[in-house]
Amino acid sequence: MDHRPDLGLTFGAIEVGMVLAVFLTGISTLQVWNYYRDYPDDSTTLKSLVGVVYTADTVHSIMLAHALYHYTIVVFGDYEALEVLAKSSSGGILVAGLIAFAVQTFYALRVQRITKSRLIAGVCWLLALLRLVFCFCISVTVIASGRFEAFVTDSVRWQLVAMQCVGAASDVLIAACICAGILRLRSGLTASDKLVDKLVAFTIGSGLLTSVVAIAEIVTYVTMENFVFITFYSIAAKLFANSLLASLNERNAMRRALPTWNSMQTRGQTNSQHITFHKPKPGINVELTHVPEDAEVPTSKTRDLPRDAVTV
Repeated sequence: MDHRPDLGLTFGAIEVGMVLAVFLTGISTLQVWNYYRDYPDDSTTLKSLVGVVYTADTVHSIMLAHALYHYTIVVFGDYEALEVLAKSSSGGILVAGLIAFAVQTFYALRVQRITKSRLIAGVCWLLALLRLVFCFCISVTVIASGRFEAFVTDSVRWQLVAMQCVGAASDVLIAACICAGILRLRSGLTASDKLVDKLVAFTIGSGLLTSVVAIAEIVTYVTMENFVFITFYSIAAKLFANSLLASLNERNAMRRALPTWNSMQTRGQTNSQHITFHKPKPGINVELTHVPEDAEVPTSKTRDLPRDAVTV
């Protein structure tokens, strides 16, 4: 009987994941370039975070590339050797977990800044930490086994499912808390409310994407006896990195859209001359004053949108 594995659903899935991962790493490279160019005044801590996340993202891509080369070139045709897990594959699991933890920690700090609640931010961070613990346990188990069959053992199965469930819950909670905090900034003014809606949509989009990928990884892992889940695993860390970079690079555009006192004033235009009469006094005549066409006529003071919504 032919016991050869279906390469399309095994190493084919790794190839698809590799292509998508490299594509997303290319996007993150562009975003890192834009970040260091446009935000030279950011804190050293934030710049270091970006550097660490991008470096880890690049290392993760290198590990995926090495694993793909190992299976498709070095041991290709040796079906027994194909069942042995490359060390770069098992190590990549831990690197991906560290990327997710760093990004979720950043968002937990943003939750604290926007909601002013350390309790809520602490819950978000604990979920991120729990996800990292599960990831570490999976890495240790898989490295100790050294074979792909470790992924179908009960110990790894429940840990992987728990890790992705906790990760998805953390993403949803972070997005919900940030959206709730931003929605409280509604002032009834069209300009500021449009900005609030834009911030909410951006937050939901970034949080929803990582959650959907996590759920897709769980579904394919539990219901399919192949490596299709590796495709989603390969891009999950990349989405976290790009989410962080996109949120940082979006700040200037959001700040320019912030309604301020100057931008919210009603501009009055006149093509006539304004005549000012003074009480007649010796040596003082009636004064004729010209009002420029672009003169601003202040109305009432408006409520500014706090910058906490678009800063780190």
